[in-house]
Amino acid sequence: MIYNCDATFARDLDFEEMEPQVFYFNTVPIRAQTVQNLDLRREVPIIIIFEVVGKTLHELAHSKASISLDELQRLLKNAMWLLHSCGAEYLDQRLDNFFLCDTSKVMIVDLEQVRFPLDLEDWEDSVNYGGVGSLLYLFNDTRERKSRKITWDAFVLGNTYISSGSLY
Repeated sequence: MIYNCDATFARDLDFEEMEPQVFYFNTVPIRAQTVQNLDLRREVPIIIIFEVVGKTLHELAHSKASISLDELQRLLKNAMWLLHSCGAEYLDQRLDNFFLCDTSKVMIVDLEQVRFPLDLEDWEDSVNYGGVGSLLYLFNDTRERKSRKITWDAFVLGNTYISSGSLY
């Protein structure tokens, strides 16, 4: 069973101020603090854990499922913007950590490398925004590499292939 954490906020005017609490999810502490706004509303970050139904972007890139890069970009931006709007930066941006759900939403899993910096950058300059482009590149590269599989027969027939990248 695969789980996802969704940061959301609960508003309660009668909620008493509390000390920061530390919760453990996969042995990684997730800090939840009470924040008091100037208008006396109180917001408490909470974590909701639920099952994710869908395929990882890695599985999707290796399958024959058709999804446009524009649509995937829109869905990734929505997911990453949600984290950014909660003051979080997601650092473990791999195709295996993003699910395209049956509800046509992208869900982020494996939140062990999320941080809440005090000086969060603007959206366009953020790690989350840059991650959208990186994930799209990885997705498209994986999908194209899958479609142009090199076989032993190609070498026997004398075709030449140039491999790019580091040997290390």
